[in-house]
Amino acid sequence: MSGSRVKYHIDPKELYLLYVEDKMSTVDIAKHFGFIKPDGTPNAMCIHRALERANIPIRNKAEAQKLALETGKARIPTQGRVRTEKERLRIGVTMIENYKSASETEKKRRRKGVEEFWKNKDNKDAQEEAIRKRGQQLQKTITEGTILEQTLARNLIDWGYNVKMHDSKMFDGELEADIVAIGKGISVTIEIDGKRHWGQFMNNTPEDLARIIQTDQKKNGIVLAIKKMFMLRILWPFGSKTVHLTSTLRKVHEVLEYFQAKALEPNPPIKDRIVFLDMGQVINGKKCTNNPHYRKAIEIIKKGG
Repeated sequence: MSGSRVKYHIDPKELYLLYVEDKMSTVDIAKHFGFIKPDGTPNAMCIHRALERANIPIRNKAEAQKLALETGKARIPTQGRVRTEKERLRIGVTMIENYKSASETEKKRRRKGVEEFWKNKDNKDAQEEAIRKRGQQLQKTITEGTILEQTLARNLIDWGYNVKMHDSKMFDGELEADIVAIGKGISVTIEIDGKRHWGQFMNNTPEDLARIIQTDQKKNGIVLAIKKMFMLRILWPFGSKTVHLTSTLRKVHEVLEYFQAKALEPNPPIKDRIVFLDMGQVINGKKCTNNPHYRKAIEIIKKGG
């Protein structure tokens, strides 16, 4: 009869051996019996119904995926290969965006779970493992960049630039550039200057800050000594917080467009090839360098200290 379901007879015992003992999938079992749909694909649904009739427990999706990985019929897409820089940058940023978009109830639930984890003495082994992973993450941050650096690098790639992070070749191995972006007719070194570059950070003295400022000035000089090279220094007063990222990206994009315009000039002067983007001033009207610690450091430098 047209439209009626084709019935297949399968011995329940044989079905049990194939599905449970031999761990075959419903697709493979359909191929085994030659149960093929008119479009040429295996009729796995008929095997599914046969399992139900025989009261054989059917694997859920997670169990089926695990079995497929164990038998080699499926593989983890990233297994055995190194993620691209763009993929790595997206991972950390996506996690942050997911947390920021979560409801307050969900955020409280996650924070409470973390607190309970560290309070529970029975979690000693897991806590030690967490501490070990934190150390690894710190080392990763040193080599791959902070969340701000990763976010900026990801967007630079999306904007069409080739990106290098923590590149020491720019400074003959002595110093590192946070980010180097090349594309659209320009080459830009981007430095993200946290509080240790312009203020009192932990126990640093004005003398310590003066040395850091001089190192930053040395970087500026090396970059700007090369014609058509540009330098962007982002003064960042928000620590490890992920606030104001959108505003920062917007301002960076504006600076890059400014550099592109300057690159069209025959010999743009040095003062036009460096921009200090003070996000403290942009966001709340307070210049990062407007503090006694910075002024003392500058005085030390002027005196030759």
